[in-house]
Amino acid sequence: MPKVLICVVVKNMDIIKGICKYGTIPIVRMIQGRGLSYKNIYEDRIKKTFKNYDHNIKERNHLLYETLLYALNHVPFYKELAKDIHLSEETVEQDIIQFPILTKDIIRTKGSLLYSDEQTPYYINTSGGSTGEPVAFRQDKRRLQFDDSAYFMTYAGYDLGDKYLIIWGSERDIIQGSQGIKALVGKYALRYRMINSFSMDENDFKKCVEIINTWKPKVIRAYVQSIYEIAQYIERNRINIFSPTGIIVSAGTLYSDWKEYIEKVFHCPVCNQYGSREVGGIAIGCKEEGTLHINMFSNYVEILDDNYEQTEKGEEGQIIVTNLLDRAMPIIRYQIGDMGTLGENINCSCKRHTTTLKNVTGRTVNIFKTASGKKVDGEYFTHLFYGKEWIKKFQVVQKSFNRIEIHIVSRDVEKNKEDIVEIEKCIQLVMGEDCNVEFFYEQNIEPSPSGKFIYTISEI
Repeated sequence: MPKVLICVVVKNMDIIKGICKYGTIPIVRMIQGRGLSYKNIYEDRIKKTFKNYDHNIKERNHLLYETLLYALNHVPFYKELAKDIHLSEETVEQDIIQFPILTKDIIRTKGSLLYSDEQTPYYINTSGGSTGEPVAFRQDKRRLQFDDSAYFMTYAGYDLGDKYLIIWGSERDIIQGSQGIKALVGKYALRYRMINSFSMDENDFKKCVEIINTWKPKVIRAYVQSIYEIAQYIERNRINIFSPTGIIVSAGTLYSDWKEYIEKVFHCPVCNQYGSREVGGIAIGCKEEGTLHINMFSNYVEILDDNYEQTEKGEEGQIIVTNLLDRAMPIIRYQIGDMGTLGENINCSCKRHTTTLKNVTGRTVNIFKTASGKKVDGEYFTHLFYGKEWIKKFQVVQKSFNRIEIHIVSRDVEKNKEDIVEIEKCIQLVMGEDCNVEFFYEQNIEPSPSGKFIYTISEI
């Protein structure tokens, strides 16, 4: 390491952070297959977002054009459509509507027709399986160079080499990152620690709090359900907790009440990370204004109505994503299964100039429906359980237009009959007086295969 660089490291950051930032992290990431340019790509992605908005849109559209053109030339499924598609870089945002919507069912039925005809290095990944059978994807190995997690953590105050804590609920990810030599590499070379939050009890909460207070991470990354329950444990036991510069949450809907509560307990901003295994990081919440900055050089986002037409400004619709990096199996206009609204503000006070999402309101399966065609957002039902201390965990399931099941795990206190009556009345208020609400008391409610806990599910 050059002498000048050593002086800079010692002057502006702790020595261990400097060693990790300029030494161990780039080396380990290279060994892991993320390439020689890992650190340069990480820093370039940060700088890009502060460039002029029009410049960023032009670069994003170039990436989009190159992705669509590649698919038309090298992917059998899209090559069949090429003769009917007109494509120009200047009009690519309009031209993309000529491409069909990609669904999980199409991926299952078309299979290898969606693969590139070139010998592109790839690895296999699967969708999380939160709402059904997981789907397998080929993913371009060059995507590994673009570390969305590290990039997104910068929105919460992270810099490469800082300590961070991962509180994660995916058994697959936990097994890969928290055992044996990988755990040691993570802790000492990459400066992170990982906690399994797939199923936590009081002892697990206690251990987690002890790690936060002794490890003192700059940033915490966590499943939203997990960090919310940890915050409840902290407040319930009146524990003094270390405050990181920010908390990044994912793998579930960040309700506004939950955001405020977690921020109150940890005394730091909470940023909502939105993404999926299929396309990677899609957007990250801004701690300045609360909107989500789209990861616009990796993913192009559309918001469409039920007829797959573009929505009006400020109107909620289905989130459709096109990945801009993958060549092994281009993901174009993928129906991810979530609802959201595009943001209109391009002059964010954080000085980043990206496209934005105003909000992500959750899975389409969280939208309840009445026989008359009325739609009720699942968040309505979650609010009915707030402040009821005897309820430890709950899940609301719509089985039919006129039948809803409430599954409850209660604490070791007497059930409140008045709360039950109130919950039933509030549900019937929006779903109809003839809606039958049944309550079931469980020992435990299991999360989905991906580790996400789903509070509201509509099966119709």
